[in-house]
Amino acid sequence: MTAILAVGRADFRQRTRTFGMVVIVAAALQLGYLFVPDASAAYSTVDLGGWRGVYDSAWMGACTAWLCTMLLPYAGLFLLRPASSRDALLGTYPLVASAPLSRASVVLGKWASNVALLSALGALLVIAAIAMQLLRGEDRTIDIAAYVVPYLALTIPAVAVIAALALAVDALPPLRGVLGGIAWLFIATALIVVPLTKSGGGIHVAPVDPLGVTTLASSMFDSLHASQPAANAQHDLSIGGGPAAKHVFRFGGIHWSATMLAQRAAWLPASFLVVLLVAPFALTAPRTAAKRSRLGRLPQRFVQRLPLGRLLRAELASAVGTAGPWVLLGSVVLAVLALLLPTVAIDRAIAPLVWISPLGPIAASSVVDARANLDALLLATPTAVWRRVVARWGACLALAIVPVAALAFRHGAAGITLVAIAAAICALALAFGAFTRSPVGFSSLMLLAWYLGPVNGLSALDPAAAVAYPASITAAAIAVTALVLAATAARLSRRT
Repeated sequence: MTAILAVGRADFRQRTRTFGMVVIVAAALQLGYLFVPDASAAYSTVDLGGWRGVYDSAWMGACTAWLCTMLLPYAGLFLLRPASSRDALLGTYPLVASAPLSRASVVLGKWASNVALLSALGALLVIAAIAMQLLRGEDRTIDIAAYVVPYLALTIPAVAVIAALALAVDALPPLRGVLGGIAWLFIATALIVVPLTKSGGGIHVAPVDPLGVTTLASSMFDSLHASQPAANAQHDLSIGGGPAAKHVFRFGGIHWSATMLAQRAAWLPASFLVVLLVAPFALTAPRTAAKRSRLGRLPQRFVQRLPLGRLLRAELASAVGTAGPWVLLGSVVLAVLALLLPTVAIDRAIAPLVWISPLGPIAASSVVDARANLDALLLATPTAVWRRVVARWGACLALAIVPVAALAFRHGAAGITLVAIAAAICALALAFGAFTRSPVGFSSLMLLAWYLGPVNGLSALDPAAAVAYPASITAAAIAVTALVLAATAARLSRRT
């Protein structure tokens, strides 16, 4: 137990001292503020068929549990998965393996660190909710138990499950990259959506509900119908920025039974068991071939014979080697399908694949120098920094341009917007890589944008929706700005 706590404490300290944690905390506080809109606001966040609760401790405690349910699974994409795979990125597996600790102790320590990190974030949201109750002023009587009980019974077991799943997803080496991020997004959404599936015309407490979403939903609807029998809220639950609720009711709080508490507490040992099951597969070093296969060397040999500038040819060969032959073949297949398939199939399947397929190679190519410890050597060469940045940007764009160009061809002249968006994404990869020296931040951010935009159709993040607007100039400006930032970061690293 001492070894587990030592590993967890060290891992927790390392992660709480990063810039990424500051960003997550700031974003969480901003979401906590937006999640409690003023009575005159044009939107609502928790809406029960046009009804919301009075901003008292019972309602605010339940809404904070909702916010944790919606936020923490996706926050795990940025906080938990990078930490569980950090040893693979830094190449420190031999050092970890040589430590006088069992693999189970190390994995359990990382799980304890995950639980502590998300629990601290949830506690911060509880404190913010108390402040928001006082700020909104509908009921300034503070009932601490109304905040603490949902936090202990709902948030803590949910945090344990999320922390265990983060380790389980990254236990397999193929899932430590973009594929694991995609799997994580769909798993996180399923944890929220699947238990809320309506059966028999209503929402009931589901027997398998790791996050406790049905406990919250059923308690709110039961309280609404008890206090307002005439309310015509047919289990119409809306979480997020919907229209403002028209009516207000007094929420009676969650009535906990011994069975409900036992169901919630059971997720703690279940999460512990999941961690023990994945421990033999976690912390295994990725296998790297001593020599590239002949098939893997063919694309690089082809690139090295192209009539390009020496620097661009070198960067392109490095990017092609990072991507591998199968990614390149997949790009060609996607381009052919984008030209031949009907529009409906392209919008639903091909377009999302086009935007996600080169993400891993682009993110890896953006930090190839940092991962190989070649930064100082390259900065000592007479080549101008901006030339190297532009050449790498061109190499990254070459990885993504073939299927994107096929999509652009179908849109005619307006398709230039898609090419500009691809250029901006590659430039942002270089900027993130230059400042963070890791592919994790960029890939996590792009995964979330991809999931909300091309997959779920959020127009603000969907490149297909940008075609109808003159967005090419905006995308080009973003690309230029990101390239300037990447070059600036490279120059600053020369001085440090």
